[in-house]
Amino acid sequence: MHRINCFRSVEIALNTITTEPRCSLCAARKIKPSSRFLEFSQRRKYYEYECSHCGLLYADLKAALHQATYFDGHEIRCSQADEVGFDIFTLKMIAIRYGLAIVPGDAAQERALACPHSDVPGHAYTTPLGEFPLASFALGIMCRESELDRAVSSACDVLHEFAECLIVIDQQESWHPTFELPRGIRVLGRPLAQSFAAQRNFIQQNSRSPWVMQLDADETISSLDVRKLRQLATSMQGHGFVSIGIPRENYVDGIRSDLYPDTQYRLNRSHVVFDGAVHERPLRPWQVSTIAIGCNITHHLDSAHVATRSYQYDKISPGLGRVHEREEFAEPFLGM
Repeated sequence: MHRINCFRSVEIALNTITTEPRCSLCAARKIKPSSRFLEFSQRRKYYEYECSHCGLLYADLKAALHQATYFDGHEIRCSQADEVGFDIFTLKMIAIRYGLAIVPGDAAQERALACPHSDVPGHAYTTPLGEFPLASFALGIMCRESELDRAVSSACDVLHEFAECLIVIDQQESWHPTFELPRGIRVLGRPLAQSFAAQRNFIQQNSRSPWVMQLDADETISSLDVRKLRQLATSMQGHGFVSIGIPRENYVDGIRSDLYPDTQYRLNRSHVVFDGAVHERPLRPWQVSTIAIGCNITHHLDSAHVATRSYQYDKISPGLGRVHEREEFAEPFLGM
């Protein structure tokens, strides 16, 4: 049996701005003390730590995970002997990371998937995502008029993976582009009016596909990742998932920032509504979302914009501008 080691050791170098290590699954610096446990057949096992981002459980923060869960491409099972644990909700993210879809191991696993986080140790059979049909996606992009050329160029790079592209300009509704647009791209004007959520909801409402991926003008995503996400969306039919978070890599003046995974829930069913004037998020229970670990949005920033963006957001929504992120953007990436 050919086996693949899912996890790397959690004994890693610490970042200069935090003492928190990254999660070995999702790379988030969100490993916290935990009271969670899993009910194995012989005994209940408690875990001292968990990642609050993906739900991965750790028996001991300092444990080396070279003996962690293995699978052969057809089955993933949480083992009592391993020093990491997971229910099927987190197991799904493990599968996504390796380009796999899951079939719950039994009815109890099916119920646990719908009601995370469960105390039932995760167990599922796997199928390559590449075997699934491609879901229909619309691409939505928000931008200023000065960014339109950039937005159109980015859209053209991946347009073959989308049924359509809708670009919304921060302009009056009577605004019209002054040049001919490539086939498959629509551009509409709508005033931002200091609400990013309202702008995203306009895109949701005016898209013609069941799934909508939203990007900003300074963000890109590869065709390969879009293809994987289209197959992932099809594989989730019947499980009730309506929202997919995509990790975002931030580059400031071409240098990758330590702010990662910075997950953005930008792939949603078209009926999902966003909320929040700034740092907007989809309104849905977290239990019907997942994270596409292994896919990435790339965020292209310059230091001048980083120096002011959080303060500008804070003026729109006092206290919600995440001013602290300015320092995180400035720190070069320290990996796993």
